[in-house]
Amino acid sequence: MPTFPCPADRPEEEEAIVAEAKAEAVKEMPTRRIAPQEDHTPTEDTEDIPWNEVLKKLPKPQQLTAGELNDFSKWELWAEVSQEDLGHHRHTWQQYPKHRYTVQLTNTAGGAVVNASVQLVDPQGQILWRARTDAQGRAELWAYYCQESAPSLEGLRIQGSAAAYDFELLDVKAFQEGINFHTLPLACVSQAVVDVAFVVDATGSMSDEIYYLQAEILDVMQRAKDTLRGGDLRLGSLFYRDLSDTYLTRRHALSANIGSTVSFMQAQSAGGGGDGPEAVEAALETTLDHLNWRDHATTRLLFLVLDAPPHQAADNVKRMQAATLRAAAMGIQIIPVSCSGIAQSTEYLMRSMALATNGTYTFLTNHSGIGQKHLEPSTTSYEVEHLNDLLLRLLIARSRLKGCGNAPPNTEGVVHTQANTVPESWSFYPNPTAGPFTIESGGPDVVGFLLDSDGKLLQRFTVQGTFELDLSRYAAGQYWLKLDNQQAAQPIILNKM
Repeated sequence: MPTFPCPADRPEEEEAIVAEAKAEAVKEMPTRRIAPQEDHTPTEDTEDIPWNEVLKKLPKPQQLTAGELNDFSKWELWAEVSQEDLGHHRHTWQQYPKHRYTVQLTNTAGGAVVNASVQLVDPQGQILWRARTDAQGRAELWAYYCQESAPSLEGLRIQGSAAAYDFELLDVKAFQEGINFHTLPLACVSQAVVDVAFVVDATGSMSDEIYYLQAEILDVMQRAKDTLRGGDLRLGSLFYRDLSDTYLTRRHALSANIGSTVSFMQAQSAGGGGDGPEAVEAALETTLDHLNWRDHATTRLLFLVLDAPPHQAADNVKRMQAATLRAAAMGIQIIPVSCSGIAQSTEYLMRSMALATNGTYTFLTNHSGIGQKHLEPSTTSYEVEHLNDLLLRLLIARSRLKGCGNAPPNTEGVVHTQANTVPESWSFYPNPTAGPFTIESGGPDVVGFLLDSDGKLLQRFTVQGTFELDLSRYAAGQYWLKLDNQQAAQPIILNKM
């Protein structure tokens, strides 16, 4: 088995390694029948199936409880947790999201440049990472992702293309030194084009939660369709089991006929499995290769619902690496939903894949009383929400376009300020702003944090009396300011119109 080229500078190298890894995996179990992969997509679109009729067959939604860990918002904590609490699992999966490079692309009108291809390149011209910008015009790039220790990080470059424009940024900054900004003379994107896939473990161990999960997911899609009016929303799904079960994967293509996909999802049940690990790698490969993701989509989300890890054989580890790289290159954000039975090893893998693909990590909690015991994640704190509300929040926030006359940010609760009008301890102004933003601390030095609307940490700074924050290079929209001596965050409206 050759060394896995993680990163690989040519996609065909990844494909060849994955093909060989699959063949090796099959050789290891010559007496086992390999389960089939099924495509249940209708050959022609049928009329939308009434949602209410489908939902009547399932439990009521808003019963499961969940939490979110956006490790981008607690980047320093992730560095600590991944080395200590979860550190001994890093070698199992050989995924190391450490060397982070963030790029922000905007157009001259202050809007986000969406779905641009970007790549991180070393001085010898080898591509270290490929990604696409999200609805906020940002992409996360990683250097030497599959290596525990990296060679020199000097002289790295970011190359990219959007529409007819190619660009290159030299001597780029790692995230701890700032964000890499670039402006392109492109028109604004006016319509959200959203592809959403739910990939669900359907083995027997999921039987305690799968019907509740189906109800929550279908409720999310019904509400998303209503909320994203004017957007182009498609839903697809894939259910998976294991190699010797009645089926390996069972899929329904991404379709604007959401009723058809909903009916497919409702018809699935849990069964099979039995040996702990399941065919997660096969599920991801099939989802990436055989669901009809649109190249021009502005948002692509893959919700991975599971309660067991992939098999840990060396070939499967390589396949999971390859799937992570390919999802990032396709601009598909992986959002795991960890269910009962998840152990810390799987938690580390899922949080790593979420970071690598610009996603976030979610998990069920014990607060609902449904299902078996759920693992408490390795973190300082988290907020408990209903699962359907959490997933809808993530879907909507990651689908809405930023700036350029798109739907204005929600200004509810925003303090419109001039100098010295809020807070006895500190003040900030002006809000809304076109870019320049002043923060004044009324006490000792304080650390400040700038976060985007998804809670992702963008900038860390120290306020020594007065601090001038420049937001002019970010896309128009809503941001959050938090000082480490304050419990709450204050919204900031960046208005470039």
